[in-house]
Amino acid sequence: MRAIIILFIMATLIISGCFKELPLEQVQACKFDSDCIDVFDAGCCKCPTTINSDYKEYWDELTRHKSKGCEGAVCDPCPPKAIGTECKEGICVMMYSPVGLAGTIE
Repeated sequence: MRAIIILFIMATLIISGCFKELPLEQVQACKFDSDCIDVFDAGCCKCPTTINSDYKEYWDELTRHKSKGCEGAVCDPCPPKAIGTECKEGICVMMYSPVGLAGTIE
């Protein structure tokens, strides 16, 4: 039901020519690990991030909206590849291997 409401709001905004960006905290809110999916950042640099799966269609539209005018954008390197996503303290986060972040395990 929540996904249907989000789609309805998104369609209304698109048809009216407006696009309201939702707070990231709302898009990443979760209750369970299964709520979270990995996606690419909606900005120009396309680094991996994670969101609540209920917001996948919204995120796709946000990505199309924000990617306009990215020509010539300079991006920092993306973090290492995540090993998955999880719901931690009510927010979807990427999970990283200690080896992937530090290079070695001590």
